[in-house]
Amino acid sequence: MRPYPRDNSNNEKRTCNYRLSRAIRIVEATFGVLSRKWYVYRKEFECKIETVEKVIKATCVLHKFLIDKMPGYLDNNESGLATTMFNDTNVDNLLSNDNMDPYQVREKFCSYFNNEGAVPWQDTRIPMLLQRNT
Repeated sequence: MRPYPRDNSNNEKRTCNYRLSRAIRIVEATFGVLSRKWYVYRKEFECKIETVEKVIKATCVLHKFLIDKMPGYLDNNESGLATTMFNDTNVDNLLSNDNMDPYQVREKFCSYFNNEGAVPWQDTRIPMLLQRNT
């Protein structure tokens, strides 16, 4: 998803951009952890999309089970990510229409991040982080 342009963004849009970039970093780190633990992620899937979805769900469930049942399964660098990986955030109803325009999707996420999906630290922390990066 393309972020809002930096030059004409207000606080809500800056918050949305930050939260999107944070989500991308978490997804990339999570995929890195899963691919180190599960060989199936190290090569291209050669099956139907429905099968890919089942494989992803199965490995996530197994991964969570191993985190809970096997002390030391994750190394120190991965253990902090594990709590983020399986957070119970529910955004299923956020994007109920598969045919939405990408700009509408971004607007929906922006609204979500600044309302019911807001986190307590974002109004104070994000402006500080953005100031440091400019």
